[in-house]
Amino acid sequence: MKVTLGILVDSSTIWEGLRDEKLPFKTARKVFKLTKQTAEELEFYRAKLNEIIEEVGERDANNNLIPLEDGNGIKVAEERMEEANTAVEKLSEVEINIDIEPFEEAELENMNLTVRQIGMIEHFM
Repeated sequence: MKVTLGILVDSSTIWEGLRDEKLPFKTARKVFKLTKQTAEELEFYRAKLNEIIEEVGERDANNNLIPLEDGNGIKVAEERMEEANTAVEKLSEVEINIDIEPFEEAELENMNLTVRQIGMIEHFM
């Protein structure tokens, strides 16, 4: 199965959240295999994202990255915003292969998922 890093990152919170849930064996095994196989790709994504942040993030007088006011991210200079967005978009579009069978609807039927969550995992079905 081919997915992009962006899709994998978006869905990773759902898969990680299911790791401690009691699921039918077949479903639990697929979630386990998926999270095990994609751990390196997620780490690669995070490392590359950190490189992008280091490159385009604004720095203070002590050369420390400046956090956003809400604390959720790093400030990027307006003139570098397009460069930052392009780099993150390009990283998110990297395709990876995952060696798992797609989930069947019946395997996910007993899970309480929001419409948004279903959208995040539909590529794995």
